[in-house]
Amino acid sequence: MSTPMTPADLWQQARSDAADGDRSTTERVLRQAWDESRSPFERCLSAHHLATTSADPRDALHWARTCVQWAAETEPAAIIGVLPQIYLSLATAYRSASDVDTARTYFLRAADACDEDTDVVVGGAITTGLIGTGFVPRGLSDELIDLIEALVARRSLGALAVLLPAVLSGAVSDGNVARLAAVLDEMFWTPGLVDDDLSDLTRLAAAQALVQLADDDAAVANASAVSAPVGAGASAASAHPPVVTHAADAPVPATDPATAAQTDDVPFRI
Repeated sequence: MSTPMTPADLWQQARSDAADGDRSTTERVLRQAWDESRSPFERCLSAHHLATTSADPRDALHWARTCVQWAAETEPAAIIGVLPQIYLSLATAYRSASDVDTARTYFLRAADACDEDTDVVVGGAITTGLIGTGFVPRGLSDELIDLIEALVARRSLGALAVLLPAVLSGAVSDGNVARLAAVLDEMFWTPGLVDDDLSDLTRLAAAQALVQLADDDAAVANASAVSAPVGAGASAASAHPPVVTHAADAPVPATDPATAAQTDDVPFRI
């Protein structure tokens, strides 16, 4: 008698079927995984796989929202590593449904969930999603967009692994332009990290980030000079801008059923 397949076994089989281009079998196997799922973690990942493989945008949105709801019921330690992918999937589904504002919110949450170990393909998708929904991370310039697109096209994974965390940090905090400029400068001076024909573009992107940083510092200095007491202007003028969080901290629209997943004892935002 054969051993019943677990949801994890079925996810693996579905990945194999998807790689072979067998969409109908992939969906059937994943729906079986959903039916066999018992724990919140299993339901979360089964829904995530269904969301990312569905050909119907409405089904993709349904499963992506279901995934987020079950993520809130899952132990944080078990789910934290896949939160960028979960939020990315929901953001992509909302964008396909032409709900750009909600998509932008979840792209920002995906960026907020990233860390140094986030897969570069996921990081690239979040970055392009943010740009596509009209959000420009701090320090981003035309030169930097061109550089990212060139690195993605060439699959320069090493350079992207260095660059994308710094870009995404600018999506959730205004205080990271200096870090982005430093990373671009490091990329320019590290032999072999970027192709020779991209070195000038890297240098220009770094220069643009430094210009923005200088403009920000000047704006803060001017504001401080107007509001500070006599004698306080010199110290205020040297301060960097305060960290300001963006829409990732804003509540999800009340019409979004995914808000039902929010609970006070969940230490990450859904």
